[in-house]
Amino acid sequence: KEARQQRRAKKKAEIDDEGDDVEEVEVEGEELEAFESEDFRQISFDISIPGLESKMSEYSSSFFEIDQMFVQFGYIALFSAAFSIAPLLSWMNNLIEVRLDARKLTSYSRRPLVKHAKELEFWIEVLELLAYLGLICNVVLLGLGSFSLRDLLGLSQDLPSTSLP
Repeated sequence: KEARQQRRAKKKAEIDDEGDDVEEVEVEGEELEAFESEDFRQISFDISIPGLESKMSEYSSSFFEIDQMFVQFGYIALFSAAFSIAPLLSWMNNLIEVRLDARKLTSYSRRPLVKHAKELEFWIEVLELLAYLGLICNVVLLGLGSFSLRDLLGLSQDLPSTSLP
């Protein structure tokens, strides 16, 4: 108690030295302890990292993030034979996307709750299906685009002549 009284007297002397007109309210005993513990705990929570994060918006589901990646994989798997630079462009897009998603998770939303991702089982099946469809689609695209399939089937490469004799 003596230490508290000395601190109060010291603070009062500092305030008087500054010349500010501050009205002091004397609080002692249990009221003082309750005030100090509650008030300082709230202030320290407000400036702590969890306190600041609690005021941010809640992170939405990761379904749309995963969906976007799988749509991109589908385009690459199905049509990379038709547009061969697509995997490079996709890779460059993913470099930017990873940084933007990390920034969104760390700076603009609360930390998401950790959940077991049972929905990933569905996505793995979709990924396998896209891989098989991509294999078939690319073989067909390459076969139709090259002359080797026409040679194998014995089809003529030349167009019929329409010139007059």
